Amino acid sequence: MSSRVYNDASGGIPDPHGRWKQAIQQRHDQPTPSVEYPPLPEVAYDRDALPEATVHTQYTPYGSDAAKFELGAAASHGEPNRTQYCCGMTKTAFWIGVLVAVLIVAGAIAGGVAGSLKSIHHSNPVTIPTYEPLSGSKLAALNWTDEASLERRAVFYQMDGALFVSQAQGQNKTWTQLNISAQFVQYEGKLGLNPRNGTPLATAATPWQAGKNAPWDGVTFFSITLFYFDQANQVRQLWTSVGDLSKWQQGGNFTEVATTANPSTNSQIAATGYYCGTGCLNTMCIAFQAEDNSIQCSCSETGNPADIIAAFPNSPLMLLPFAADNGGNITYDSELLVLFLDNSDIGALAYNSGDSQKWDSSPNTAIMPSLAQVNGTLPEIVASVSDGLSNVLVVAMTADGNFTASWWQGSTKVWTANQLPSFSNQNGTAFTTRPGISSISMNNNHRLYGIAADKAAIIEYEWSSTSNNHYSFTWAGSINVI
Repeated sequence: MSSRVYNDASGGIPDPHGRWKQAIQQRHDQPTPSVEYPPLPEVAYDRDALPEATVHTQYTPYGSDAAKFELGAAASHGEPNRTQYCCGMTKTAFWIGVLVAVLIVAGAIAGGVAGSLKSIHHSNPVTIPTYEPLSGSKLAALNWTDEASLERRAVFYQMDGALFVSQAQGQNKTWTQLNISAQFVQYEGKLGLNPRNGTPLATAATPWQAGKNAPWDGVTFFSITLFYFDQANQVRQLWTSVGDLSKWQQGGNFTEVATTANPSTNSQIAATGYYCGTGCLNTMCIAFQAEDNSIQCSCSETGNPADIIAAFPNSPLMLLPFAADNGGNITYDSELLVLFLDNSDIGALAYNSGDSQKWDSSPNTAIMPSLAQVNGTLPEIVASVSDGLSNVLVVAMTADGNFTASWWQGSTKVWTANQLPSFSNQNGTAFTTRPGISSISMNNNHRLYGIAADKAAIIEYEWSSTSNNHYSFTWAGSINVI
């Protein structure tokens, strides 16, 4: 490809823009038209009176880039170029300062956050309290045969101040829960039962009428009774005659009995149904501890309770129906047996032994000797009878979670004391003495119940017995309460 060369008007230096330079030169060669102006007025002034003016000049070579820039700016804006200021600084300096300030503040914030996180990381972590619905609760367990000849099992407990019951029928491992206290709401949502926190609980039942042909048939209807202490430390009684325990009522005058005896503020409570063919009162009986530490028992809803025996303060208590002749005569189940703590031993005392219609004057031989207190806390005891109310199983748990058991054989009238029970847990592994439960209870079939370690469930252990071992318990299920 050939290249074209352009010269300026005088034929000088080649220039690719030679055409427009030639046009400019031609315009300069044309004569300038003359313009006539009218004469200007004369102005008189005193030169000496004029103020002095200082003129600053800066030489910028014509044709330089700076000169072209200044000329172009003046031509485009019609005025000399002026520098703009903000807060006493040029705009460039101002924005640089703003940016530096923002970076400083951001660094300070980041440093503070990092310091806080570091402090939190090295300090003790915040622990959120775990909800333990059964914390402080006591248990009471019961079983009975209903009108359909099916065994029912029930466990009573306290949760968030209210009284609850969970029950199962037959071999069904599904437990149905009922809030008993919710049936006694007074006003503005307040519960009417008002049990004291951590109240001891005791439960008992009358025999079911159907098909029994017992002396009380037709005059005594089936009922289950629950006893507890209210916040005024008075004995309160709830009962139901509904087989599924769905409806409860307040009743009975055991409050008047307890008022007469002035229960200790640390008293436990025990209850049993005292019903038999011959020699029984056919009524409910309760036992508690008075302010003078004496064990009191009443088998009547009116009148003064019987003063049985002095016991250790805050003594554990159990009250059981018992066969005649200290369990030796199963033909007549006409006695009562009370278990209590006498110093460090668990003792037993019988009522109506030999049809005496009174309590024995002295306890039997210690059935569970030398139960130690742990950090000032007394052991818990539970017990139930079997084989025609002749044999008795007693289980004790000390405050450190250790278990011991004793067995009364009615046929020989001998206690086998302080035996180590064994437990099989959910996965089948066996262990002794420490199943990891608390606040124990036992029903009439020797099933053992205890509050799980997380205080959110009740563990059920089924009793198994051989002629040589009466102290084995196998995990039967978990009763969830939430």
